[in-house]
Amino acid sequence: MTTEAIDVMRVLETVRDRNPVAKALGITIESGSLGRARAVMPVREDMVNSKGTLHGGYSALLADQAAGWACMTHNEQAVTQSALVTYVSAGQLGEELVADGEELVKTKRGGTYDVRITTRDGRVVVLARCQYVVLQGNHIIEPGS
Repeated sequence: MTTEAIDVMRVLETVRDRNPVAKALGITIESGSLGRARAVMPVREDMVNSKGTLHGGYSALLADQAAGWACMTHNEQAVTQSALVTYVSAGQLGEELVADGEELVKTKRGGTYDVRITTRDGRVVVLARCQYVVLQGNHIIEPGS
């Protein structure tokens, strides 16, 4: 982590703009602060399974995205080390899912994050715990720029 003040939203917008997966799935950043990020994803027709509900892979991806972005608010690139995803309820076609990633612990080499994915009306869809490895010295925005 740099000792300079970090423009968290600039960091998050830069990371999102460089992420073709997030763009393709319509995942946006609603808010962020140091150690926290809120990602939003619409449930589209091309994301549902044979039962007509959101395929679990998409909710796991959204959880990973929110936690990863929360980790990267420190202006360092990071990669997923592990993720434990608990499916609480099924996302439905047309819903907008809100993923809140929150830092539990951050060290020089990594971090652990919890994610809660809900619908806009507050129904819990997924709970996840994700761990990341920080790619030290690999800044998202060069310090001082």
